[in-house]
Amino acid sequence: VRVRQKTEGKARYAKAIVSNEEELADLVHLSTRYMNKIFKKETGESPIRYLNHYRIRCAKNLLERPELSVHEISEMLGFSNPNYFCCVFQRHCNGISPLAYRKGAR
Repeated sequence: VRVRQKTEGKARYAKAIVSNEEELADLVHLSTRYMNKIFKKETGESPIRYLNHYRIRCAKNLLERPELSVHEISEMLGFSNPNYFCCVFQRHCNGISPLAYRKGAR
């Protein structure tokens, strides 16, 4: 139960953070260009790529729960389009779809 609560909390956090770089820049009171430069210098990735990596880690945990559909998981993680979520997931997981990952996770 504790792991589920933690995973759901992370998913809500991933969704609540930002949906684009402009929102993040506004949140930290910097221009988008300057914020991107600083973020990439510190992390080696763009803010959106970093956020997508985080979201995919959360998605992997959520995909182990068969009661959640891929559509529900994509919404929980802040993806407005489940097809885009599947594309991002496959890009980060060597071409493995969310459903194939779920089958392999069991």
